[in-house]
Amino acid sequence: MAIDESNSVIVLVGHSGVGKSTLGPTLAEALNYNFFDVDAEIASISDGGSNGLSTRRGLLQGLSRCNQSVIAAGYEDFSDEIMGPQIKERVFSVWIKAAPNERLGKTVIGHLFSPASLTSFNAISRLEQDKLFSFADLTVSIGSLDIPEASKLLIDTVKAALPLRH
Repeated sequence: MAIDESNSVIVLVGHSGVGKSTLGPTLAEALNYNFFDVDAEIASISDGGSNGLSTRRGLLQGLSRCNQSVIAAGYEDFSDEIMGPQIKERVFSVWIKAAPNERLGKTVIGHLFSPASLTSFNAISRLEQDKLFSFADLTVSIGSLDIPEASKLLIDTVKAALPLRH
């Protein structure tokens, strides 16, 4: 699937700590897109206590309408309980695939939220979560690449999915 005018919103999904918030701004800059981090947006509109399903879903619904944007979603945001098929159909999702232990020390941890029982997504195994992430429109495996290498790979892979610009 290529990114087109109807889905010019790119949502980065993946496990917590893989680098969505770290790599997202670089991707957005390379594409001349806006960048939003769901966790940072939630922190800016609340004291951190309002991190429920409806808050996350509402924020993603709004952000998914901001054309030419890159959104770093929380790892549980790709669940049907939060993003749902309506939002998933509007966006181009990119699974940043790497084990968090491979990324340890390579990403900048900004706003960490631990929604221990917000969604059923949190209750399933990592393997089952990977199966859900595999439904993303594009997968970029960054493994243990450092930030510049991972950024370049992400940018090059996403740009290859963009239609030719005239």
